[in-house]
This record gives sequence, C-alpha cells and structure tokens, in this order.
Amino acid sequence: MNPQTLTDPDLYLGLLAIRNEFVNLSELKHCVEVRQKLFKKTNQALDLGEVLVQQRYLTPQDLEYLHMLREAETGETQVDMAQIEGEFDQHVSELKPGAAFGDYKIHSELGRGGMGIVFRAITEDDEFCALKILIGGKNATVRDIERFKKEATVMAPLIHEGIVKILEVGRHKGLDFIAMEYVEGVSMKELVVGSDALAGDVSLTAIFSAADAVGFMHSHGIIHRDIKPENIMVRPDGRAVLMDFGLAGWDKIEILAGRGSIGTPMYQPPEQADVNGPFGKISPASDVYGLGATLYYLLTSRHPFLGRSVKEVREKIKTKPPDPIRQINPKVHAAVEALCLRCLRKRQSERFQTPKELNAHIKKVLKLLSGDGEVRKKDNPKVKLTRRVAAAIRRRGGKTNSDQGKIKGLKGTRPGSGRKTGQRKSGQGKAGAGRKTSQVGAARKSGGGPTGRQRGVAARPKADNTNMILMAVAGVGVLVALIIGFMFLFAD
Repeated sequence: MNPQTLTDPDLYLGLLAIRNEFVNLSELKHCVEVRQKLFKKTNQALDLGEVLVQQRYLTPQDLEYLHMLREAETGETQVDMAQIEGEFDQHVSELKPGAAFGDYKIHSELGRGGMGIVFRAITEDDEFCALKILIGGKNATVRDIERFKKEATVMAPLIHEGIVKILEVGRHKGLDFIAMEYVEGVSMKELVVGSDALAGDVSLTAIFSAADAVGFMHSHGIIHRDIKPENIMVRPDGRAVLMDFGLAGWDKIEILAGRGSIGTPMYQPPEQADVNGPFGKISPASDVYGLGATLYYLLTSRHPFLGRSVKEVREKIKTKPPDPIRQINPKVHAAVEALCLRCLRKRQSERFQTPKELNAHIKKVLKLLSGDGEVRKKDNPKVKLTRRVAAAIRRRGGKTNSDQGKIKGLKGTRPGSGRKTGQRKSGQGKAGAGRKTSQVGAARKSGGGPTGRQRGVAARPKADNTNMILMAVAGVGVLVALIIGFMFLFAD
C-alpha cells in the first residue's frame, strides 16, 4: 500500500461489526474519522479493522471472526456509508407499537427527543417496562453513546425505591437500549399546570421524597448534576422516583478539564454553569441547589431565573439572586420561601450541605405549617399530593395502576442477576403476551375475573332453591286434591 495514499475503508467489515452488535453506527463513524486523522498525523494507513481493535471495540479474535464471515459471503460485499445509514434508518422506522425489539414487544411511545425514544414495552414475563432506545445514530457522537451507557452504569447498583430500576442494557440491530422499570405516575413538571402552583406543604412533601433518593445516591459517591422537574417522577402514592442519570458523576473520581457547563441551564447551580470557575467544585450541595430550583418551580410555576437566551440565564445564575417567591405567589409561607431560597445561594457553604440536612429542615417547616396540631386526613399534604398526581394523570389521558390490569412491580432484576434471553417457548411470543395483558385488564373493567365469577356461582343456588319450593308447593297441591277426592268418594 502506498503510504502517501489512504484508500477507502472496508465499510463492509464495519457493517458486519454493526450487524453482529460489536459497534453501532456512531462508533463506526468515529473509527473512520480516527483512521483519517491518524493518517494525516503519522502517514500510517491502517485497515478499518485494525482501528476497531485499537479503539477497543473489537478484540483480535473478534476481528478474525468478522473476516471469516466476510470470506463466507457470496453476494455483494462493497457498501458505502449511505447504504449503512439506510439500513440504520430502516431499523429505526420499524420501531412502532406492536413491533418486536429483541426480547421486548413495543406497546406504545412515551416520549422522544433528538437522540432517543422511550417506549412502554412488554417483557418476556408479560409485564410493562420502559424501553429507552438511542436512535440518533447519524448525528450522535461517541460522547453521546458514552453518556447513554453511563446512565445505566450509574443506576444499576443503586437499589432504592426512589431510583428507577435497570433491567437490562444491550444493543439490538445496531441500536443501543436500556430497559428499565416502568414508573407509573407523572413528572414533577406535569404536576404544575399554567399558573396553578402547588401549595407549600404539598411541594415540600414532594421534594422530601426526592431528597431522600438523592441522599442515597450521595452515600454511594454519585452526584446527579441534572436535578429538575422533568427528571423526577411522582408515583400515584406520592413517592418520588429519580430518572435520567446521563450527567451523573462520581464526586471523587471524575475530573473535568477546562471551563464549561454541565446540566440544564434553568436549574443548574453556579458551579455547574461555570465549571472550574470561582464557585468551587461540584459537590452534594450542587444537587441540593437542583432540589431547591425544582421546589421553586413547584411553588411559582416558573424557573428561578428567566432570560432571552441561555447565556443570559447563566449570567443571572452566577450574579443575580432569584426573584422572591412571595412576590410571585403570595400564598407561600415565609418559612417555605426562606428554605427554598437557602438552597439557591450562590456559595455552596451557605446552602444546606446535604439532602439529609435539607430534609431535617423540611420536617420543621411542615410541622410549623400544620400548627403543631393533628392534621385532618383530607388536609394531609401527602393525601393532597396523591390527588394532584391523579389529576395530572387524568389530564394526560392516562390511567392509574388499578385501571391498567396487569401492571405489577417488575420481577426483572438488575444486570447479571439472571434474566436470560432466548428462552421463550414456542407459541409464547410477545403478541400473545400483549393480548393476555389486555384481556386481564378488560375482564377487570367489565366485572369479570374472580369477583364476577364468584357472584355468578353464588347466584345459582338461589335459583335451585326456588325450583325446590315450587315443586314442594305443587306436591302439596296434588296431595290436597287426592284427599278431597277420597272424602267425596267415602261420602257417597
């Protein structure tokens, strides 16, 4: 090979690597770019397979296996990147309700963004799960892929009722996915509609539950770094569940180089708006800020800082205090406002240092709001929160857990604990599982199921008793007629 010329990469080998789930489209493109950069820098023209090994996407044995597959091919083995992208687009277009995706059957779409789609899917155990699939293959960078994988890496060992459970992490047809617990409920963002903010005691109750889960994360050395209303779900019983750990980091391991920004601008603390700036390193107090910014949103129906651009918002985060809460919502108690604004202090040392400390003060404020007296059940903030969740579910057109038939707590376990693929028996495919779930739900709604059948069984003995009474009456009638007939006979 002429060292001054870089030949086209063997993209068919890359396609085989995708089809055999060694890499995805973004990783293949990354290796093609690395090959080009390496040639410009060192004048070294490596084969694409060598780059895949160098970048640790393949082992030498994997590469040998792909070469064997290539040699066994009898058809066309020349492809370009457009053809590979076309195959990727075809797989994405097949992601529709009713379609199978690996060991899952897609039930319905829950939401989508520029890089991924989240579906409600049905597992092999005939239960719902949330299936998050990365689809930004043509535009996703390797960094996006790593963030996607990192989310599962962070979440998997965290076993807590307030943290969404990971069921499986994998790749199918070149598409990376995470299967996780399906959380019934609504996001904290959905709890607030227009200017209809939550009451102070209800807001504090919701944040208390979320702070407990954040504190559990911190005990494992993990900082979320993207606490916001959209990333906290609230179950119908009022318990909060943390979602989306793509920006999470280990407080003693991860070091960020240079200045920059991490997190969502409307909810990020100064030390994340200006990383490695004058506000110090990211710490557990950074997540306390996120909890405070979320509390601010629940109390006011708006973000702590408003601006015409992200740059303006970030500048305010670093230099301006948030607008007083009681100016926006006069119904908020002064103690609630003071607690929230303390979470939003610029200096970390002036905030509550941990979620545990925050919750200790939330308890004191809730006690103050209740007047130290017995709270009636209908005035209990937890009860009011569950009603607010139910109303949000109705607005969304959704159904609660009791309306959906078989939506149980997922029996799936975390990676490495046992759910094996490829063990579905013949005739027990996903389509059957989906119909079975629907039938159970329909039976319950229509009064069928065990309760309805028991009523039917109980009704039959009543009908039998009536027939016996009628037969007895008829028998007595016949006997009386016979007696009267004998009386007339003997009278003659």
